[in-house]
Amino acid sequence: MSAIILSRFMIELTSPLSINSSDRELLLDNKLARDWNGLPYIPGTSITGVLRSLISTLEPELDEDKWFGCTSTENGDSRGSASQIVITDGLALNSHSQLLSEPLIMQNEIINDPIYSIYMNNYFRDRTRINLRGVSSNRAKFDVLYLPAGARFVFDVYAILNSEETVERDKKIFDRILAYMGNNGFTLGSGKNNGFGRFVVKGSYYKQVDLSDMSSSIKVIRDFTENRIVPLCKDPYFSSNSEDAPIDKYEKLFSFKVKVKGSWKFGKGDYSANIKDKDKQDNSKTDFSMSDEKIVWNNNVFESEGLTRDLVLTGSALKGLIAHRIDYHLRRLNGNFAGSVKLDDDGNISYSSELLSVLGKVDSNNNSAEAGKIIMIDQPVNYEQKNVIKRTHNKIDRFTGGVINGALFTEEKIYDPSFSIEMLIDRNALNTLNDNLKKAICCTIEDIKLGTLPLCSSSSRSSCSVEIAPDTEFINQALYEQAQKQE
Repeated sequence: MSAIILSRFMIELTSPLSINSSDRELLLDNKLARDWNGLPYIPGTSITGVLRSLISTLEPELDEDKWFGCTSTENGDSRGSASQIVITDGLALNSHSQLLSEPLIMQNEIINDPIYSIYMNNYFRDRTRINLRGVSSNRAKFDVLYLPAGARFVFDVYAILNSEETVERDKKIFDRILAYMGNNGFTLGSGKNNGFGRFVVKGSYYKQVDLSDMSSSIKVIRDFTENRIVPLCKDPYFSSNSEDAPIDKYEKLFSFKVKVKGSWKFGKGDYSANIKDKDKQDNSKTDFSMSDEKIVWNNNVFESEGLTRDLVLTGSALKGLIAHRIDYHLRRLNGNFAGSVKLDDDGNISYSSELLSVLGKVDSNNNSAEAGKIIMIDQPVNYEQKNVIKRTHNKIDRFTGGVINGALFTEEKIYDPSFSIEMLIDRNALNTLNDNLKKAICCTIEDIKLGTLPLCSSSSRSSCSVEIAPDTEFINQALYEQAQKQE
């Protein structure tokens, strides 16, 4: 053994985190993983598993068995090998972005700390399983416990470099493994296709310890492990020694910043776009969706009395809207028109099989269930409060065209908002798309650019149009080139 590398990371969640234990909370379906203080934590095994999965998928030549250990080798050696990488549990930070001096925290310290007191609450989403027609499945309601975005954790990563002859080479490989902390496929916990588990590295520490002088190296290692100081900025080593960026698991298909012209609404949420009326119940149709509660830091300190929310354009709604248009173009290209549409086992029209291979599909028996390869993230909606309006309508009888008596209602809209849309796809799935599906995706992207795909609800009576903000357009050129070659 000739060297050990000590590194410490402080991360901040950019989306909710759901890491559940095997227990259940009273009246809930699951329970967050919590440490000895009753605070949520990220198991080191969870971080290790995601990191190993990324390495084995994207860069198998890095020899995952050597770095993460194995029970047996390919040549049949049952002895296997121990892991050269050790990752500790991610512990929750307090309202000053620090760990308390002692591992065991008194109950009054938890209650009196604004962040820790938030962590002791249960936040959950009520969900129902949705079929391909957008209808909830029978008896399929469940809830998902989560930790709010903005929560901060700290964990250590050690690397043990055993061979004196290969220290420098192994150090470069370990540095590349650490670089995957910023990979867009590195998500923690469950629900990654729903946008859960995303984070950014806010602070890091890196030090190589030479083990040739055991007395001094033991002191350095002891000081590091016993020192509970949290790094609040990134170590210069990572920026100065990042030679090649690691391969991202997800590749961007397109991204735009969209400016809406006219009145706009989207979704079937329960919140008002007017901050003053957010929690007010009235007769207006407040169809907007708000983000989950999130923690906002000010110079690494949490000073707010509570959690904040943002009005968002949900990724699931955008994904459904765009998937519907892709399916239209795919059926057109395949010559699969109305007279030849096939129904599924329940008598419903489902997406094309080629599209289901990337959207994902469910199966009641889980024999052919498949996770989705496309990800779309919730996007915040930017608008001014003065542009929130309410319109009054009469409900119209669909058969006679006359006004229904006693059916006056109001709805809320926003004038001239702006937002971004972005679609990511698994890198391996992108390479397996068939020719017509590539063309269908490209046609859908063109529809968005031309404004012929309404990015709003009630499009049949809405006057909104969209335009792409200059210099914000990104389109995967490799996909376009491959689609054009097939024409």
